[in-house]
Order: sequence, then C-alpha cells, then structure tokens
Amino acid sequence: MKKMFLLIAALMILPSCIEIVKVIFTKNKPAIAADTEGSKVKTPSRSISGNELFDPLLQSWNEARNARDAKALAKLFAPQCYTHGKSMTNNELIDYYTEAFAKHEDYSQTITAEPVFYEITPDLWSIQVRKDFTQSGKTVNTEVLLIVERIDEVWLIVNESDDSLDRNILKKVGIESITRKAKNCDEIVHQILTTAPYFRFIIMQQWEVARKNKVKLKLLMQKEERGYFFQLVEQHREENRELVQTRFFFNPRAHELTQHDVVLDTHNVIPYDKSVNEELDLLCKSEYPIVRLI
Repeated sequence: MKKMFLLIAALMILPSCIEIVKVIFTKNKPAIAADTEGSKVKTPSRSISGNELFDPLLQSWNEARNARDAKALAKLFAPQCYTHGKSMTNNELIDYYTEAFAKHEDYSQTITAEPVFYEITPDLWSIQVRKDFTQSGKTVNTEVLLIVERIDEVWLIVNESDDSLDRNILKKVGIESITRKAKNCDEIVHQILTTAPYFRFIIMQQWEVARKNKVKLKLLMQKEERGYFFQLVEQHREENRELVQTRFFFNPRAHELTQHDVVLDTHNVIPYDKSVNEELDLLCKSEYPIVRLI
C-alpha cells in the first residue's frame, strides 16, 4: 500500500517537473534576430548554418568583383582590413582594387564549389570559397579565404587571401607548407595547424606587424605525451630576445586544436578540417593511441 501511494505521488509530480525542464530549456535557447536590410544578418547560433548567415554577403562580394566595382566591393570590408597580404583602410582598398581592375579589364570569377564555413567565435567566422578567376586571358582555380566579423550588427570582411598567397607568407616566415600527402604524425599535425583558417589569419596579421617592425617570425614545435605545443615568436636579433605572440596546442587523441592568446590570456578552441581525422588516427595511433570505451 505504501509503495502504491509513493508511485501515485511520483506520477502527480512528474508533469510539473517536465514543465520546469521545458521552461528552463526555452529560457536558455539562443534568440535569433530578425532579418534586416543590407548586410545585417541573423545572430550566430549553433542552429544557424553559414549559408543562412553569409549567402547575401557572398553574393554581393561575387557581384562586385564581376562588375569590377571597387567601391561596391569596399563596402563589404571592415574600415581596417587585410587583403593580399597588406593591412588597408577602406579608402586604400578602393584605390587598390580600382587600379587592379583597370589593369585587368577582362577580370571575372565563378564560384565552383559550395563554400566551407567555420565558426571561430560567435562574432568571427571563416569562409573558404573555391573559384575560377580569369584575368589577362588566363583562367586559374584557387581557394579564397574570407574572415568575416560582426561589427555593429553588420558582417564585414576583415581578411581576404587565397591559398597560394598564404603559402607564400608561410614561406617568408620560414614555415613549410606540406601540400603532399602526410607521411607521419608530425606532418599531418603540421598540416592541420597551418591550414586551419584562423591560423592563416593570425599569420597574416603577425607577418604584417613583423614586416613593419623589421623583425622575423618563427614557429616552434614541441612534442610531448599530451600532444603538440606550438609557439609563434618574434625574433629581435639586435636585442637578442624572442617574444611569444601566440601559442597553439593540438591533442591528437581528442581531435582538438586550441589557441592561447598570450595578450588576453584566453584559451580558445579553433576549427580545422575534420575530414582528416581518420588519416590522423592512422598515422598517430602508435604514438597517441585512442582508448575507446565499449
């Protein structure tokens, strides 16, 4: 009889518990802003895709380039941005593209694959766009990297580069770009780091600063039982010292790449191409075996 009474009491309480859980979940669910004019778009959340957020921006970017309209293109960029390895103001960007489009009157481009989107932070995303572009009678296929930031509720481009430019900058910094198939764990981890969109953006920024300050950049790697530690340092030869600009850590077992911002003292998980994880496990299994629970 006592057990029956407890069962009836539990059943009476259960609906109210479910309702409480429902209220808590609804209360904490991320809000989605309404669509507005121009480049103002939805607030990022895990439930929104990159296509939903950035299709209008990509369409405007593609149209402005095909129209060879420097002013329309500049409106899509932040007031201070990076393009083709240089830091530019919006007016400098207009001058740069006005001159470039004047030299190549036959310039056109076609996006040839679905863009790849990564959320770095809720206010910072990367977009990788594969395209064919034609200029001076030649057509070339390349991958463009756009870093976009939400500034005053408007998504603006803060960096535009491409794969060949980024490899060239890595070469100037003294970092090897391994474009062939990785042969071992060290090589595939190196590939994961150096091809991660946010790492490419950081290198672009740091290289520009180092060039202006006439110092050299160097990437240091330390391999430990926990994983791979990387440090990007400025070499000040005259003062015989090295300044750490940022640190990265890659955990092969957890498939996780993190960055330590030494200025803000923050640790952030940064995205990379997860399609390489199967190959990563194969190449690193002897050094970093993965224990799977059954």
